[in-house]
Amino acid sequence: MSTTALILAFGLGECMKSALPPSLHPVLGDAALLWVLRALPSSTAGAVVLGPEGTALAAALEGWQKQGLLPCPVQVASSGPQAWQALDHLASEQVLILSAEAPLVRAETLQGLLAHPRATSPAGAHVLPWSKLGPLLTGDVRKALPLAVAQLEVQVEPIGPDESQLLASRRDQALLQALARDRVNHHWMDQGVSFLDPASTFVGPRVSLAQDVLLEPCVRLEGAVTVGAGTRIGQGSLIQDCRIGERVEIKAYTVAQQASIGAGSIVGPFARLREGSQLEERVHVGNFVETKKTLLKTGAKANHLSYLGDTEVGEGSNIGAGLITCNYDGFKKHRTIIGRQVFVGSDCQLIAPVNIGDGALLGAGSTITEDIPANALAFTRAPLIVKEGGATRLRDRLRAQLG
Repeated sequence: MSTTALILAFGLGECMKSALPPSLHPVLGDAALLWVLRALPSSTAGAVVLGPEGTALAAALEGWQKQGLLPCPVQVASSGPQAWQALDHLASEQVLILSAEAPLVRAETLQGLLAHPRATSPAGAHVLPWSKLGPLLTGDVRKALPLAVAQLEVQVEPIGPDESQLLASRRDQALLQALARDRVNHHWMDQGVSFLDPASTFVGPRVSLAQDVLLEPCVRLEGAVTVGAGTRIGQGSLIQDCRIGERVEIKAYTVAQQASIGAGSIVGPFARLREGSQLEERVHVGNFVETKKTLLKTGAKANHLSYLGDTEVGEGSNIGAGLITCNYDGFKKHRTIIGRQVFVGSDCQLIAPVNIGDGALLGAGSTITEDIPANALAFTRAPLIVKEGGATRLRDRLRAQLG
């Protein structure tokens, strides 16, 4: 039996002291409305989100659609004629009515409700035949809907206490966060994932964890994150929208966003992988190293205090401490290509666009402004000036000036 979902999102931000409606406030990194949409049964043909005009709901739904996060076609409508047009267009044999401010409703609960022709739950979820409901709805949906539901005989179905919790205040949001955290963490523990401190570890609903993953205290995983078997994520790390391979060690206080990390790699502590960073297998990115739109190929290492932006680093190359790829000229970005088995000494600057050939060796402290051939030795040196006794003479002169 086909189903249309009607999701009520009329809540405004006054109770939360916010310009954002409650349905768009996050729980474990995902908006409450997105949790509700994700719980819709597979039989749902489409959904209509009823909310006030001029809100951010339409923009949020458009973004989720582009990301492929919506389970069915979804449109936003106000409570007036626009709502009736949307319902007439999508209306199926039955209508599933939900609140956008009850994010923890479970898919299995909704599937159970759909087994009854007329059912309701204490969280305000209803399943009703459109042929009976439609004629009773006139005028403003917000006023007509409760009256119409009251006129129809319904069967009350039980629901879990976490599923009935509404998001109507900042305190509610904190409670929902804790409830969702426990639900998600318990699921992954049952699947073979270790949490050293579950109460301080936040794993989002779109995260996928393999067996023998270990999460240290205060880790946050948000968005679309996949973590391979045997990987350890260190204390205080923030991982957003990343793919992480097997047997990876992410050390404490690492931040990774829209990045991929290959099997056997070691990252951190205090590393930052920004969007577009790709680490192949057995790559090392160490403390206080930042990468952006950078590919480090198998076995490459950048262990200390470096910035790699718009860069490709070849297999087995070693990046010394303090390297900076100077990729921005104030108007546009330029790429740096570092070949295979290259050794870059400490405190070098590579002025992009520039290519470093395979096997080249760059001396410490060099500023590279031209392409370097394969297997070449390249360095820049200012002349070293040593004046014997100069320090003594300078101190004596300064003391004399002070009188």
